[in-house]
Amino acid sequence: MTLAAGDCESSGIPVPCSVAHDGEILTKGVYAAAPGAAYPDLGQLHDEVDQACLDATSDIEFAEGEFDVTVMSMSDMALGWNDGVRSYYCVAYAVDEEGFTVEVAGSF
Repeated sequence: MTLAAGDCESSGIPVPCSVAHDGEILTKGVYAAAPGAAYPDLGQLHDEVDQACLDATSDIEFAEGEFDVTVMSMSDMALGWNDGVRSYYCVAYAVDEEGFTVEVAGSF
């Protein structure tokens, strides 16, 4: 999975921000675990990465609009852990089912 800050996605697939989409990539992070380390407890991993995303995105100003936003993480660590994958994305997700049709992050 290769996405960058400002990219829009639906179900992890990049899409133009002008079409309805589930989320917008805010930043990318790396989980601190050595190569060869055992896969961590899933709950702990999610808690740590989600908190890291909240901390990393606390200064982002969201565009004004008629939508609710929540910040969560997205990663393919579970699939690529044994290959050294430790990266994750912090994503602004639409709370409602209609998603976004504009870029939501006003500044990075």
